[in-house]
Amino acid sequence: MSVVHSSFPPSLLFAFVFAMVTIAHAQAANDDQPRASEKDNDQPVIDVTVRGSRVRSPASSRDPTAASTVISGASLRCTGCATAEVLSQAPGVQITRTGSGAELATASIRGATSAQTPVLLAGIPINDDVAGTADLSLIPLWMIDRVEVFRGHAPGFAGQLGLGGAVFFEPRLPSRSGGGLSQTVGSYGELSTAITGSLKAKGAAALIALQHAQARNDYPYTDDRGTRFETGDDVRRRRDNADFVMNDAWAVGRMDLGTGADLTIVGNALDREQGVTGLAVVPAHHARASVQRGLTGLTTRVPCAAAKHGEAQGPCLLSLSSAVVTAHTRLSDPLGELSLPSEHVSTKAIRFLQQAQIQHRLGDNHEIGVLGSQAIERLGIDLDDRQGLQAARYTTRLAASATFALSPDASIHGVGGAECHTTQGSGPSSSCGVFEPYGRAGARWLAAPWLLLLGNAGHYIRPPTLGELYGTSPTVRGTPTLVAENGQNLDAGVRLSKEGQTSTDLAAHLEAFVFSRWVNDLIAYQRTSFGVIRPFNVGSARFVGIEIATRAVWLNHLRHDLTVTLLDPRDTTDGNALTNDILPFQSRMMLSNRFEVFSEPAWSALRLDRAAIALRLQHRSSRFADPAGLIVIDAHTTFDVEESMDFFDRSLSVRLALRNLFDQPQFDTVGYPLPARSYHATFEAWF
Repeated sequence: MSVVHSSFPPSLLFAFVFAMVTIAHAQAANDDQPRASEKDNDQPVIDVTVRGSRVRSPASSRDPTAASTVISGASLRCTGCATAEVLSQAPGVQITRTGSGAELATASIRGATSAQTPVLLAGIPINDDVAGTADLSLIPLWMIDRVEVFRGHAPGFAGQLGLGGAVFFEPRLPSRSGGGLSQTVGSYGELSTAITGSLKAKGAAALIALQHAQARNDYPYTDDRGTRFETGDDVRRRRDNADFVMNDAWAVGRMDLGTGADLTIVGNALDREQGVTGLAVVPAHHARASVQRGLTGLTTRVPCAAAKHGEAQGPCLLSLSSAVVTAHTRLSDPLGELSLPSEHVSTKAIRFLQQAQIQHRLGDNHEIGVLGSQAIERLGIDLDDRQGLQAARYTTRLAASATFALSPDASIHGVGGAECHTTQGSGPSSSCGVFEPYGRAGARWLAAPWLLLLGNAGHYIRPPTLGELYGTSPTVRGTPTLVAENGQNLDAGVRLSKEGQTSTDLAAHLEAFVFSRWVNDLIAYQRTSFGVIRPFNVGSARFVGIEIATRAVWLNHLRHDLTVTLLDPRDTTDGNALTNDILPFQSRMMLSNRFEVFSEPAWSALRLDRAAIALRLQHRSSRFADPAGLIVIDAHTTFDVEESMDFFDRSLSVRLALRNLFDQPQFDTVGYPLPARSYHATFEAWF
């Protein structure tokens, strides 16, 4: 293994300097209590603690009508979990993986492709029109405070309404001053060390964190030699050339500017070098890849109207955001094992985004908002140091949102807008090639204190991304002839909740949604005879499904979380000559079931605050890998066992996990073997 050494990224340097200024500002303060403005639920970064004895609604409060799920607390701190695995706890989410947690993983919601599902990290889109999809393996789960998954309809503040929904990763801000050390060890050479320093004081908070991680990822798998339905020649092998070394750095800071205004900045730099294994049937032993990413985001919130007495902020708020994401990927294939067009392929991408939003509260129950944004994406692919493809896209969006209360228990919510795209690439350029209105309308009715009814209808438009037009990786190729897709969404749901009168009473939450989506010119993927996948336009498609999510705590010692998704994805193109009409890479059933036994004794002798043991079951049904239904990716079911203990007012934590308890074989995408049974242990200390 080798480490790629690169210069200190300017994005992280800027964020580091800001964090130092924030710390200096905080040290000059005398009062360690946060101001009221720091408790605002709309803050893009917030620190949350969730205790097992309390059932909080798993839905987000940032959109009044959309189907949503919030993942936080212990669900994010699971040892040995990749970011993709955490998202699979939400209903409607399907994960596509290519191996271990450090290899490409993407998410889709309600049958949408990953390119149809915006993913934002600290409010910054990371699956922009350059890359097409968001690589979840690059998201630092150890620095995430919560994840909000919006299914079917993205909130207005996202700036982009995805056909499937949207995913928001929110990083931590410290709740106290101090430092922390985290150490993780696991099977197949897993080793990770993270060091964190933070300061919290009046009107300011700052955090700087560094992580080094590495693994061999030489887990065993069954090589069927391409004969999925014959077992006579199957052999057990160890995965080769799947090692990685990664360095990750974060700087996050927020400063109160007075009079209700604040400033937040987030910076991240990531450097990863790894092997590229190729297919299970035809593995690559010498191909290597390196990835460098820099991310910087700056958000300023300023009141645009005077606040009333006792209010932290007035009825009008102006938010200004700027973000830059740069990425550089280098692939080396000296023996031609990946069938690349040349021995060395270098991909450089940059995205610049500016966004302005005004939210105005009318009275106590009504609100309107206007959002405008501009984005520039550039993609360059060089072959053996020779300039190859150069492509660019310029996007302008204008949107508005409104929420009106019809009564104390009923309200309606709407989001609408339009966007213009100009694309320049190897093919003909298009000036405002896509300009069409989009939007949705939703309704909310609190029929009883324990019963909430929701409904939404929307229309969407999405042009093919630069990645879909020109390709994103050796196994994901582009199709320059793709056309824009558009569709309509409908869903209706119910949320029921029961809060216990005492800590030992049953407290429960149930959410159920039915949905349907129709898409014209859907961009889907199919496996080709060359062992790669390539996008193509499906004439039309229809998705119908049911999502169920439950959460319950009983006797202050038992917790149960269950999510079930049933999906029927169909190709409805007129004249389709194929016998199979199930869309490829879509499982028709997903299930996640977690049962935990916990105790919060607060024993004085051992200073034990909480102890828990949990069993997690995850199931995903089989999928077709081609439109004709000839290639099948088998269903798989895995069991995980997790244990955790917190000591000394939760300043010391120990977590253990056994993943894939029964060592079940798993394959994803185009034949990539997924990890076998593995052991993981994490030790955390905060001081």
